[in-house]
Amino acid sequence: MQSLIESHANLVIASAKHIAKRHWEDYVAAGFDGLVQAAGRYRPDRGASFATFARKRIIGAIKDQMRYQTTRLPYKSGRGVKFVQFTDGVSYDRPNRLDLPATGLTREERMALTMRFEDGATYPMIAQAIGVSDSNVYFTLNTALAKCRTSIEASEGVCSRA
Repeated sequence: MQSLIESHANLVIASAKHIAKRHWEDYVAAGFDGLVQAAGRYRPDRGASFATFARKRIIGAIKDQMRYQTTRLPYKSGRGVKFVQFTDGVSYDRPNRLDLPATGLTREERMALTMRFEDGATYPMIAQAIGVSDSNVYFTLNTALAKCRTSIEASEGVCSRA
């Protein structure tokens, strides 16, 4: 199994470069996790080459990592509602401070948004701070983002999302 992984390491790097384009180095670890899974589950008697089988696992692992790290957040700009894509809490056109609606958000939702998008906190850090499980942080953030979108769209008179 070790030799199989070592001989296909270039497949991980090529897949990460192909999918991520920028900052592909951040996704190599996830790709290697996929490669190790593929090596453990590969069955040559099924007819597919290892490279074909492994590529699907590697790409899946990289995309899972990208999904986990990516969130879309609406904010007001001079031209209406904009959606900025944050990856690992970093964005080039992110405002310095979140412009959250004055009402409609619970204390936990406001805290989760601030921690995630201003401080770059991880889900486990947010969970500990607001007193919920890691998986509930996802739902708390999504609920808060939906409320923000609704508030921004209502105040700007926007009918559809960008």
